[in-house]
Amino acid sequence: MFNTSYPFIFRMSEKVEGEPYRRLHRFAFRCKRNERYAVLLEEYEGDFFGIKFFRNALSKSSKRFQQMTNFYDAPVVINTCLEIMRYKLNENPRASFGFTGAPLESEKDDVTKPTKRFRLYKRIVENLFSPERFVHYQVEQANIYLLINRTSESPQELANWATEMLRQNYEF
Repeated sequence: MFNTSYPFIFRMSEKVEGEPYRRLHRFAFRCKRNERYAVLLEEYEGDFFGIKFFRNALSKSSKRFQQMTNFYDAPVVINTCLEIMRYKLNENPRASFGFTGAPLESEKDDVTKPTKRFRLYKRIVENLFSPERFVHYQVEQANIYLLINRTSESPQELANWATEMLRQNYEF
């Protein structure tokens, strides 16, 4: 199911001022309907990367991370994002990653349980990223999932820092 991905391209990497991350790496791909997607890797201290993706058509929308496409190709889109993570890992073997499972409109009012996206991402990542290479951290009440590289100087400290940073800077 998660063995197919779309071809992606690296667009650019830029230094960023006024944000908690120091660099922004941009990637792009097209899905089976020829819709364009953007994948953003936000690079923070400690070789930590936050990953976000959305359809380009929604780039100006404040809800770009919550929208469903109804294209029925979520496994391929998600696997493309995972391939981009692997690409970055090949570039930087010390890289750690974090993401959130943005709530659907119907989940906005119920903050007591993990979102549908978080549950899906969690299942995928647990099966595709080895616990021998990464420590897996989950903060279900905030829909945060972290893959902390075991080569980090202090995986627990990095996880604590990343969790707090994502809570402060990512929408839930």
